[in-house]
Amino acid sequence: MTWSVVTGDDAWADLGRLSATERADLTDLLVEWVNTGPPRQNRRPLLGMQDVFVDEVLPAISVTYFADEATGIVGVLRIRKR
Repeated sequence: MTWSVVTGDDAWADLGRLSATERADLTDLLVEWVNTGPPRQNRRPLLGMQDVFVDEVLPAISVTYFADEATGIVGVLRIRKR
């Protein structure tokens, strides 16, 4: 399956707060998700949505996203740096 990875406005703003190296590393990782899909390790129900996850994908950087298995869509909601 080929996944589509989309981001919302909040995630774009979060991405702008990362260093150039962190942005490049995260971009590379999200491009990998097109072929492999997201990790889907830490499910966190949010507002009735069952397929929301918060995973630390890089050292000290977590991504909140939803993954729809039926359509192959990953929606990046937030990017957080600790």
